[in-house]
Amino acid sequence: AWSDAVQLYSITIKNYPDNIEARVNLSASYLDAKRYAEADALLSESLRLAPNEPGLLSNRFKLLTETGRVAEALALQLDALGRAFAQARLPDERFAAGYQLATALVRAQRYAEARALVERLLTEFPGRPELLFSKQLLAEPGPGR
Repeated sequence: AWSDAVQLYSITIKNYPDNIEARVNLSASYLDAKRYAEADALLSESLRLAPNEPGLLSNRFKLLTETGRVAEALALQLDALGRAFAQARLPDERFAAGYQLATALVRAQRYAEARALVERLLTEFPGRPELLFSKQLLAEPGPGR
């Protein structure tokens, strides 16, 4: 059961400290059990080893939101999406990361940055129907405009 999984992942990490999959699974187990202090410590250590690991970032985001640290969660999301956008090489990956980042910037009420990114996406991907909302965003007078 739960304690068996925790024990297995803990032993795996002790013997193979670079095993990121075990770290993702152990942190998820801690989160499921609401053992937030242990999850926080493990995730902090694990993200030093693998700062771009999606499973670790997702678990960190979950920890932050579940413990009421919403501003930190949003900052983490914006940072991760910004890195994904900057590192994306394939057009579909770049578009997806940019679109998600623009959406997150709007949620964060960082309208000027969102508008600048949307303008860039419209230039790079003029035929994408997903950007129709973006034209409205650019046209509406809102905060930061």
